[in-house]
Amino acid sequence: MTTHESIKWIENLADQENRIGLGESSNLDLCATKDEVLSFETLHFLQGLDQHFRYLTQLFNARLGESLAKLKYSRLAEAIDGFYIQRNMKRLLVTRPQNGAIQLQCERVEAADGSGRGSLLFSSLVEARFEAFHQIRWYYLGSPVQAEAVARHHITEFIRS
Repeated sequence: MTTHESIKWIENLADQENRIGLGESSNLDLCATKDEVLSFETLHFLQGLDQHFRYLTQLFNARLGESLAKLKYSRLAEAIDGFYIQRNMKRLLVTRPQNGAIQLQCERVEAADGSGRGSLLFSSLVEARFEAFHQIRWYYLGSPVQAEAVARHHITEFIRS
């Protein structure tokens, strides 16, 4: 199956070919789209994290029954800028501080409704690296990772804390 990255690449290539046909200048340099690839892949990885966190939170809550220890999932905004899970006075915040980086921060919140920031319990960074042919691979603590594994690990750490 063709990846989103390949579809974006071929669309860009066709657009450049159309510009040549119209007598405009074009840029077939693969390096010119590096920032665009990084932006797209960062959003795609954050969306994957969002899906895994949401599903795993629902599954965890379903297994707890009527327990007060359930997790609450919320998005930061309508668009996928980030999200968080919360339980009691703790919150695990997942955001995209810049292209090529996903920040995960667990904090103890001051107000019971989750407003305001509190003390930081732990923080993690998942980073993108370019490999051959503009492929991007995501790394956590120097090892390549998938979104599902990042979600499992951080939900476990969140519950432990």
